[in-house]
Amino acid sequence: MLILLLDLLPDDVLAQLRAGNVLYRPDLLQRPAELTETLTAASVDAIVTRADIAPEIIDAWTATRIPTYFVHVVEHDVAALNEGADVPQRGFSRLTAHGADDTAAYVAAFELLEQQAMRHLPLVGDAGGRDRSGHAVETIALIGAGLVNLVTATTLQKAGYAVRIIDADPDPRDDAPWAAYGCSRGGGDARMFSLSEMNNFHDKQSLRTMNQQFRRSVQDRGWVVYHEGTLQEHEWRWIEDFERVPVWLAQRYTEDIFGFNRESHLLWSEWLENEPELFTASGYLDGIVRLFDSSATFESKTAVQQRLGAVRRVLSAAQIAEEHPSLAEAVTNGYIAGGVDEVGFTVMAHAFMRQLVDRLEERGAEFCWNTMARSVVCDPGGPVDRIECDGGPIEAHHYVVSPGAYGRALLECSRSRNQIHGVLGVWLTLPNSEPRLTHSLKLRRNGHIVEAANITIAHDDSNAPLLILGSGYGYTGVDPANIDPRLLDALYRGLVDTAANYFRHSYELAIASGDISETFRYCVRPWTSTGLGIFEQLATRTGGKYIVTGGHNTGGFAQAPAVAQAVLAAIQGRRHTMHHLYHPDRMSVFLGPRVTTQRT
Repeated sequence: MLILLLDLLPDDVLAQLRAGNVLYRPDLLQRPAELTETLTAASVDAIVTRADIAPEIIDAWTATRIPTYFVHVVEHDVAALNEGADVPQRGFSRLTAHGADDTAAYVAAFELLEQQAMRHLPLVGDAGGRDRSGHAVETIALIGAGLVNLVTATTLQKAGYAVRIIDADPDPRDDAPWAAYGCSRGGGDARMFSLSEMNNFHDKQSLRTMNQQFRRSVQDRGWVVYHEGTLQEHEWRWIEDFERVPVWLAQRYTEDIFGFNRESHLLWSEWLENEPELFTASGYLDGIVRLFDSSATFESKTAVQQRLGAVRRVLSAAQIAEEHPSLAEAVTNGYIAGGVDEVGFTVMAHAFMRQLVDRLEERGAEFCWNTMARSVVCDPGGPVDRIECDGGPIEAHHYVVSPGAYGRALLECSRSRNQIHGVLGVWLTLPNSEPRLTHSLKLRRNGHIVEAANITIAHDDSNAPLLILGSGYGYTGVDPANIDPRLLDALYRGLVDTAANYFRHSYELAIASGDISETFRYCVRPWTSTGLGIFEQLATRTGGKYIVTGGHNTGGFAQAPAVAQAVLAAIQGRRHTMHHLYHPDRMSVFLGPRVTTQRT
């Protein structure tokens, strides 16, 4: 959508809005003839302005392009609601955007236009796959047995569907070597839920080097961990897509992501109430303490958590030292400026997976382990016919594909093709020494190579208490094996530095008992350039659906219940907000084609 912005704006407001699809021409308000020519010759889709535009100019424009939108900006009107489009005439719609100040008003205008663009996203219609009695009769094949698809399979099974789960890796209950598994089972035995999981990691303020982390090495405060000179054309395009998300749209994406966290919070709470033994057996621990190493970050990030309704208590550094003695030394050494006791929980991920697999099997689910899904068979532009796997084709009425960072071949027929890339994280394990840490933590170290870390309380098979540290961001591109060992080692060393400075006694015990590097793990997480998840629906030859879910970066576990509900709704022919907000074309339908930037 090409937007013509006609008002002269302060630099700080304009910086929020500037993007490749914005034509900023305040000079045209004084040049009616040139304004008309620009509207028609440049194929403008929308005008944003506080001014009135002569009817003859609008008529000349709308005669050449459909649909078109005119957004009238009204500032300093906090009582008014932003108004959607009126009944279009010849494909032309008028909208009104209000705001308490310039920034709020113009951001509201752009948000209204993005909402209009999303109305044109293609969705598959009702599946129509239920018999007259209303009982589910379809078999659903789920490709991938990571945490998201296991939660989805559980939800579908409870709704009455027969589920079959196919995974390329060994059974997670077999305790094969960690490198044999994907992200969920191969990484650390820990997962967190908080209301701010799956942040989209785009800059939320205008900077000269906005969104540049995929061009800098992890040793230079960037996210590059791939071998130099190995990226392909489509990987550079993905990076360029990440970089072109403007500030206001990054904020919009964040709010949409957090909305699904809120939905998932209710679903997790309901599940915990109904099946507490599932969570107890998985090391469930309520509550998270979020720590900050600087006063400025402490203040700004606490405000974010308060806005989300996540804050139970704000904690000073002194309170943290008193209530959590294991952190007292880190407070004394100046590594903790303050923290927040917030809504959330942690579980031991591997234990949770084992519990889910057991329960699914007990209720009739079929699992096919060590079975690679190699390709999807479909006619160009046509429905999906089947999935080709080791040992033969898999045919089902519906398919739910959760490929993680490893299933690129299963996206070849979809709009999601090339949208899910890999970003690795690293793990290490320490003993939880006396005085034991009693709350799982989120830790922020500004400017550090592993800037954000999760510390989860867990235990081993003999019930010995553990701390599992996870952190780091390392872009691998589409190939999750494209990892430079030197850069991976830099991330491990960064995590060791966090362990040594925040949990000195536990770290020294780990060193004394052996080589701490034996606990090192990494996992490659599925990531999108927008930071949004992916939810795509294609038709199948049998009248069902081929559903793609994924790309949840650091939030797959957190949002798994909401993803499951979106899948169930799609199969039953109902709408869920995730179908639009995580649509793979959401960014491109609004921002349009990218403009190639300099590559290094």
